Amino acid sequence: MFQVSDLSGKLLGEFEARETEILGSDPNFSRKVTTWPADLTAPGSYTAVAVIYDKKGKELGRVAPRLVSVNMKQGY
Repeated sequence: MFQVSDLSGKLLGEFEARETEILGSDPNFSRKVTTWPADLTAPGSYTAVAVIYDKKGKELGRVAPRLVSVNMKQGY
């Protein structure tokens, strides 16, 4: 689950990461992907936190994910 908040900490929305991308040839190395509406937040005016749960639904931790814009080119 990803939680998007404004800079004062007000929760703007929660978005379940349903899509899984396998990275490389090892199916155990994957990442979760989600999206939210572009008009939900202005660039630079929000934070996103990934909430990680175990299979029983118990929260395991929270991390600040790496955000990537659509069609963003990596590198310089």
